[in-house]
Formats: sequence, structure tokens, C-alpha cells
Amino acid sequence: MRRNKGFTLIELLVVIAIIAILAAILFPVFAKAREAARATSCLSNIKQLGLGLQMYMGENDQLFPVNNRAAATAIGDTVIEVYDGHSMPAGAAWLDYVQKYSFRAQLEPYVKSGAIFVCPSDSGSAWGSSKKAYADGQRFTSYHYRFWFNLNTMPAYPTGVTGQDQSFGEANLKDSARTYAFNELVPFHDARIPPGVPAEYAGWCWYGDCKENYAFVDGHAKAVSMGLARLHVTWFSGQWNNYGFDMHWPRRAFPAGEWWNTSGSEGLEDLDP
Repeated sequence: MRRNKGFTLIELLVVIAIIAILAAILFPVFAKAREAARATSCLSNIKQLGLGLQMYMGENDQLFPVNNRAAATAIGDTVIEVYDGHSMPAGAAWLDYVQKYSFRAQLEPYVKSGAIFVCPSDSGSAWGSSKKAYADGQRFTSYHYRFWFNLNTMPAYPTGVTGQDQSFGEANLKDSARTYAFNELVPFHDARIPPGVPAEYAGWCWYGDCKENYAFVDGHAKAVSMGLARLHVTWFSGQWNNYGFDMHWPRRAFPAGEWWNTSGSEGLEDLDP
């Protein structure tokens, strides 16, 4: 009698088990490789933003893009967190505002594609979800424009600089190669949050060796450890394992208890020599 060739049940189960083991080993490797590729794409995006910034400044006396103070005040963006991409527009009036006056609107003539404003690992941006540049309730970028470049908003702060609008440009910096203009809103590719951090503050607290992409004023871009490129937030000390970071401020600008217009902050140096 001829016997039909085929797998026995035991052999089939062994093959399935081997495939499952291989998948468990390889899937994290593939995911890590995919994220590394996205991080490279993100770095390219933020570098293009830096180059767009240089072209903008070349046509504007080497001054940085600045918010329209009247428009920001009228809409309620008094601390320009919507203008600089930190927060999301809410409603038709806000959408009109960001399309006309945001830093993205200012730089779009100097870049080839609106896609460079969004990190491929950021699902919370308008481009990342709906494929629209601007959408109600969603950020229009993954990259935060430097808050300190908008000195004409500082009079909104009770202890900030006072008086008229001010021009601020590369000439005000001590070293443009150590001063960043854009950073990822969060470390999308290396967001390791220390244990014990309350969920509502997870967006402020990461390990100091987490890396994040930055574009510097001189045009170069690179991934930098957050502990080297951000001011350590002193009010987090001793509360959440000392891992609080704030992208807004210069790294060495402020002595304890002082926040605005402190001597030395005008240099905006973010990296060690």
C-alpha cells in the first residue's frame, strides 16, 4: 500500500512553535529598525526646517521669524504656544490664525513639502492623521519653534522684558552652532519615561540620556541627549526622580528662582563646548 506523505499533528505543532519563537525574536528587531529609519527621516525633516529658517533670515536681515503680536493678542495666543507649534488650534478662527500667522506659515515658502513639518512617528499631528496641513484640534507640526526667539511677546509676562516690540536675530547669539531653533515636541523615537511620573506630567519627564532631534541656527541638525540640550526644571527636583525637562528655556540661563530676562539668557547657548 502507498502511504500519503504529510505532516503529523505533532510535526505541525512543532513548526508553528518554531515560527512563533522566531517571530517573538525578530519582531522587536524589525520594530527597532523601523523606528531607526523613522528617526533618520525625522532628522532630515528638521534639518530642512533649519535650512528654511536660514533662507527666511537671509531675506529678513538675519532676524528670526516672529509672531504677529496683534493677531496673537486678538485670538488669545498670548504665550504663542499655538504660533510656535506647541499647542493645537481650536476652532475656525484659530485655524485661520495659524494658516496666516504661525511659524509654519512663515517658513512654508522656503521649503519644498509641508510633510517636513511632521515626524513620521508623530500620530498627533494634522498631517500624520488626516493628511491635511491644518486641522481643528490637532497640531500642525511635530517640531517646536524656539519660544525665546519671539521676544515681542515677552511683555505678556509680569516679570519679563517691557516696552516696545523687539527685533531678535542671529547677531544676538553668542554661538549659533550651540543654539537650537527647532526640537521635537517630545522625543518621539526614544521616549523613555522614568517610573513614578504621574501620567499628566509624562510629557515633561524623560531620562536624561533620551535622544531628541534638534536643528541649530547655523543650519546643522543632530540627535542630542535631552540632558545636554534642555534646562533641567528645578521645580521637579526631588519630586519625580529629577527627570523634568523644559524645551522652552536656555540650558544655563536662569539661577534658582529667576525666570525672565536674566543676565546670560540673551546668549541662548544650549550645548556644552
